[in-house]
Amino acid sequence: MTLVKLLITLLILVAFLLFVAQNSGYVEVNFLYRVYKMPLFVLLLVSFAVGFIIPSLYFVFKEAFLKRRLYLVEKGL
Repeated sequence: MTLVKLLITLLILVAFLLFVAQNSGYVEVNFLYRVYKMPLFVLLLVSFAVGFIIPSLYFVFKEAFLKRRLYLVEKGL
């Protein structure tokens, strides 16, 4: 299983490096009336990271709340 994880990780790393090599062009981002120039792959990575982190944090806090309620219900029974 460790070998499979290592191969998958290497495959993801190679795919990322190919992606960076192909999308190394700069794009302009307008934010609060300011123009920023940044590489396209950085913009996409930030977008994916934010899209992953926000739902993850939501479910972590929701799970913590539900575990506490379950603990209180078990304690009450």
